[in-house]
Amino acid sequence: MSKISYLSITVLSFLFLSTGCQISKSSKQEGAFKELFPNIEMNSKIRFWDPKAANESFRVGDSVDLTLENLTTDKIVFPSDYGIKIYTFKTPGSWTEIPNRGKYFPPGNPQVSPKGEGMPGVIGIGLSPALMSEGKPIVIRVAVVGTVYHDNVPTNEQVGAYVDVTLQP
Repeated sequence: MSKISYLSITVLSFLFLSTGCQISKSSKQEGAFKELFPNIEMNSKIRFWDPKAANESFRVGDSVDLTLENLTTDKIVFPSDYGIKIYTFKTPGSWTEIPNRGKYFPPGNPQVSPKGEGMPGVIGIGLSPALMSEGKPIVIRVAVVGTVYHDNVPTNEQVGAYVDVTLQP
């Protein structure tokens, strides 16, 4: 075999192995996350807008403002703190919950109505992860879960959304 063939095989083997490791880590990460929210449909009926698409950047210690969109024809109602859960993924395969220092006023149950005439179908959600800078970016996953209301009556259906946000040091 020629040098080029050996080099090609070496490069392809490296790419295959490194991609396989990433897929394995990602599937472990996603599997562990699903265990935190069993039986809750995520990112199909409500979803966060991707902050990267809007060129938003956040720093450790700052508040994080996100936009949540209702994709249904029903109203979604949340607990008074939006039920915000903040996580970071720690190897080997577990999510660690990060406290939220955010305070929410007035008391009550925030909701996001469906899109319609005069109704944008979105709501702003702010949070303040209790993290200290480690001198490197920290990826957090923000999740919320709400209850579907049909004709202003609560159903037994809960829906959720999550988004990954990178906090710069």
